[in-house]
Amino acid sequence: MGGRSDIVSGIMRVAGVEKFEDKGAVASGDMVGAVVGTITAAIVSILTILLLGFLVKFLWNNSMPYMFATARPVSSLWTIYAFMLMVYFVL
Repeated sequence: MGGRSDIVSGIMRVAGVEKFEDKGAVASGDMVGAVVGTITAAIVSILTILLLGFLVKFLWNNSMPYMFATARPVSSLWTIYAFMLMVYFVL
């Protein structure tokens, strides 16, 4: 009489649910898969940051100087990245 755990294991046995254990790529010996996954994640992250920077620069240059007299167009992506970082830390 184990209580709730016996009930849950009984229901899972009747439903035919088996335990799933994800050991990951490294534990299963697939180092190539782990490395490829890491490199892919790094490339996707870098491309996302680049595209986001270009999008913010485009939106800034095409809207902010026309709405606010004190805002000037930016010429460098580094300025946009610094602005995005500042907004990230403030929020």
